[in-house]
Amino acid sequence: MTNGRIVDEIVASVETAHGELGKLERELQKEIDEIRISAARAGRSPNPEELMRLKELRAEKAEARQVLADLVFFNLIRLNESDEITELQRKMDGINSALRDDLEDLKRIERYAEIAAKVADALAKATEKLASLAAGSPIG
Repeated sequence: MTNGRIVDEIVASVETAHGELGKLERELQKEIDEIRISAARAGRSPNPEELMRLKELRAEKAEARQVLADLVFFNLIRLNESDEITELQRKMDGINSALRDDLEDLKRIERYAEIAAKVADALAKATEKLASLAAGSPIG
């Protein structure tokens, strides 16, 4: 199986599960809404049996959400361990290493440039002094 197909299959399985869990959550919410609307239409608060059922339905919704979170986490681990992600990480590590080397080279160049600027400044001052001496000397 190719690396891309593995990643595609993992993503597809998460999308399918997410769709199914979303459907279940909507069905649970629909039942919750029906109980609350029924009680409201009767002009009363939910009775003890309805309250118990509402509690059960909310627990089932929370469980469905937890299953989805667990599924996503499990599949993130699978993605992280896939050959494609491992190869991508290897390439990124290589790029980062090359960038670190480039940064060190640039720092060295910067140090050399600072030294060269100091030398050029010293030469310019020496040239000024020589020019000044030459202007005041009988040779010049």
